[in-house]
Amino acid sequence: MYQESDIRELLIETCYSNEQANAFFEERLEDEALLEILVYIAFDEDDYGGDAPMASGDYIPRFPAESLKQFEPQFLSILETEWASARHEDIALALAKINSIKGKELTEKWLSELGEGPRYEKFKQAYEQYE
Repeated sequence: MYQESDIRELLIETCYSNEQANAFFEERLEDEALLEILVYIAFDEDDYGGDAPMASGDYIPRFPAESLKQFEPQFLSILETEWASARHEDIALALAKINSIKGKELTEKWLSELGEGPRYEKFKQAYEQYE
């Protein structure tokens, strides 16, 4: 249904405040086929790097928890890696949404290693979502 290359381009466009690109993702936050591509891009197994993996994290945590659960192993892998193309803090939010025990532990680890700042605040927000 979706072409990965098209989704990458749209993600890059969202980094430059493209309203149409942003609307594309906003309107499909329950589309599991799109989520699958976003996770693949975030995981960045092919080491594309750039803006697309980073921007994928803007949308991944906003999908329903029941859709996110199947991707817990990929999310944990990203959070366990010091260098990732996706923003760790965005992935931490997705893990918190599914109440991942290992995700909570990794979020605590990141909080202990980060100083104050926007990344710390997002990790803190993720940690506070756990029940």
